[in-house]
Amino acid sequence: MLTNLLASGAGRTLSAATIMVATVAILAAAPCAGARVLPAGWPYRRALKFKPVPLRGAPGPNEAWAQFYTNKARQPNGNDLRITNGARIVMPMKIIRISPHDDLVRVIFAARGQRPFFAWWGNPHAGPSKQPPLKIQRSVFMNIFRYPGGAVNSTQAVNNQFARAGRPLDGLVIPQIFIGYDPLGSGRRDMLRYRALLHITQGGLYHFAFDVDDAGYVRLNHKTILIKRNGGGMMGNVRFKTAVQLKPGWYPVTAAQINFAGPTGIAFDWRMPGHKRYAPVPPPAFAPIFHAHAGPLKKFGLPYVADFRVQPSAETFVPPKFYFTRYIFEARVPASFTPRVTWTFGDGQRGQGLRLSHEFLHSGIYTVHMTVHQAGHSFSATRRIHVPFRPYSLFPHPPRDTAATVGKLLSEYNLKALSGADLRRGMLFFRGYPNAAQRMRWGLAWAAAATPQSPQTVWHDGRQLARFLIVHRHFKAAARAYLLMTHKPLPAWLKAKVMAAYARTVCYFTPQFAGRAAALRTRLHAWMAGVIAHAPAARHTLLVALADVAVAAGSGKQASAEIKKAGITGTQQTKWQVIREGVLARNAENYIHYDHTDLAAHILDRWENRYPPAIARGYTRLLRMKLFEKLNHPRAAARIAREYVRAYPRSFYADHLLFRAYHDLLAAHQQQQAQAVAAKLKKDYPESPYASKI
Repeated sequence: MLTNLLASGAGRTLSAATIMVATVAILAAAPCAGARVLPAGWPYRRALKFKPVPLRGAPGPNEAWAQFYTNKARQPNGNDLRITNGARIVMPMKIIRISPHDDLVRVIFAARGQRPFFAWWGNPHAGPSKQPPLKIQRSVFMNIFRYPGGAVNSTQAVNNQFARAGRPLDGLVIPQIFIGYDPLGSGRRDMLRYRALLHITQGGLYHFAFDVDDAGYVRLNHKTILIKRNGGGMMGNVRFKTAVQLKPGWYPVTAAQINFAGPTGIAFDWRMPGHKRYAPVPPPAFAPIFHAHAGPLKKFGLPYVADFRVQPSAETFVPPKFYFTRYIFEARVPASFTPRVTWTFGDGQRGQGLRLSHEFLHSGIYTVHMTVHQAGHSFSATRRIHVPFRPYSLFPHPPRDTAATVGKLLSEYNLKALSGADLRRGMLFFRGYPNAAQRMRWGLAWAAAATPQSPQTVWHDGRQLARFLIVHRHFKAAARAYLLMTHKPLPAWLKAKVMAAYARTVCYFTPQFAGRAAALRTRLHAWMAGVIAHAPAARHTLLVALADVAVAAGSGKQASAEIKKAGITGTQQTKWQVIREGVLARNAENYIHYDHTDLAAHILDRWENRYPPAIARGYTRLLRMKLFEKLNHPRAAARIAREYVRAYPRSFYADHLLFRAYHDLLAAHQQQQAQAVAAKLKKDYPESPYASKI
């Protein structure tokens, strides 16, 4: 280079400054003594670029960290990974995150020599690196281990647990010692260890405080200054405090925490000399590190290799305990391309476009495949993406996604390709996000999914779905939801409850039911005989459902026969039965009065199932009328009253039921039917006080 400069300067004089710059460039490009230059045989690479910033005299060499996606050419253990500078000189590095199950790699490396730096891989004959591993001194570096179990009542005991844990599960570069959740997921027994260099610029008395969930310590300058031995969650304020006299300089800090179960967290605060309040130790107080961003994938000898960016963008919380993570995928193509880009995301969903968002409904490993179609040619790339419980790479607080953004994405999903667990998560999302059409769509798809789930979950979610559909007057859809649920792998007792709920929904909310009663009765008998013949509790539930069907069909004789077969559950003593039915009646009335309609419906179902003779007596039908009136279903309320009176015309409650049915039909603008009910009340029950009120 210097020779070229001199030759190009023939006929004119070069300045001393120019010659000095050229000499420095040559020295920077040339490998220093003992440096290893990466030989041929590494086909794949990514440029690692960062902006240099003033490092304030931090000890040790400059360091940078980067994370990037490799491809199938990488060795699973990372033996072929190398980091070089612009002169292909191999840099000391440490792999802090690599997995044989996905393609994400995270490294810290020495940032010496020419920029940009490069990550290389794909040499099947690479062998282990001869470069000594980097001794990390910059950043706040966190390693995550699995807690093996054991005593944590001292610094040494905590350290023994880390020694027993073996290799770390993951490693992260974070800005400060402050985190409010477990990076590997909720409910794990994880241990987190943080190491950093703390910069003290002003001498004086420093007050430090910390807390962890559940146990841990803080060491400053190789001495334990704070420890929490007894476990327990964080209290909302940092409660373990101490004071340390410090001089200006750099101090090594180690913080350790052990999480026994559930959520985790750590807070490391200080109060500087002359300050009155504690605050988290800020990122600028720790030794700085460069964050290198990975460029497009390159392969030796090829002008273009298909590649795409993967960026966790935002999350949304879905009660009771789920997080949806929205990722942005962007194809990396030359500016001269005008391609059509297609995607598959590993969860049965597809997409099209240069840049698009995708919502993952469940943590796990997803194989994302992209194809770039350009001028009759196709270029493909596949990456295995680890979607964690929460996107911890957006430390410390991932942005909150809007419900509208998530709802728009989910409304376009192909539900047939999703598992029952994912369908349930989508259904729960739309329970909180007011989109009735999508809640019904996702709910019916969940009801049809055969994926095993806990009986309690199926029953609770199924009832919630059916009641939502009934409130919105999707009566056929509500019945269909229960019918679809009967095909799930459920225990006999629960399948019988679902069948009974299906029968009641059809009876109460289907006009012209009488013509369908025989078919429904046949279906219930087939279920009882073929599926759960040897389950007494299930048989009892279905017999009660058959009594409901008979009442809805106007056949009191058949209903009484089914009630007799069913019998009552629990004690046979009349006085206890009367007391318990009185309690159930009072509770149901109060729940209806105070608008707790779900609880009222549950009480009435439980009452009739435990004491089936109550169906024939009629008071539970009167309460159901009041419940339907509260839910603004006057036609259904009138229907069950008229059907019951046909079945049990001599019931003590018959005239009262007809009187309410008359007013319900008027409220539903059914004048002709209301007049027919009034005529029946006056004709059949002339002595009733209700007859004179119409």
